Amino acid sequence: GLGRTLRILHDGGVDHRDLNLKNVLVGPGHSAALLDLDPASVGGPLNRWTRRRRLGRLQRSFLKTIGRSEPYFSLVLEGYGVPGLWGRMQQVSARLMGSVHALLWERA
Repeated sequence: GLGRTLRILHDGGVDHRDLNLKNVLVGPGHSAALLDLDPASVGGPLNRWTRRRRLGRLQRSFLKTIGRSEPYFSLVLEGYGVPGLWGRMQQVSARLMGSVHALLWERA
């Protein structure tokens, strides 16, 4: 799935700087591929802060595109498989973002 694909890329030093749903293709068997690699760079494995930042960008994309991130984002994190990567601070921030987006979607 997408989480596993992202983990492999991040461990391999690939940093896709525009990680959003428009740049994700999901195929048979939940295989995933990333599109628009122009903003990507290759280096050493991504550090914890950069991983959180890139995954946070994906989470915001779920919110902007479909108005909510759950249960989809949790499935991405599960597939990513790094316990503790998404800590309490990220969970609180995600709930706050979700609430704000829900209000905006209701007014639209």
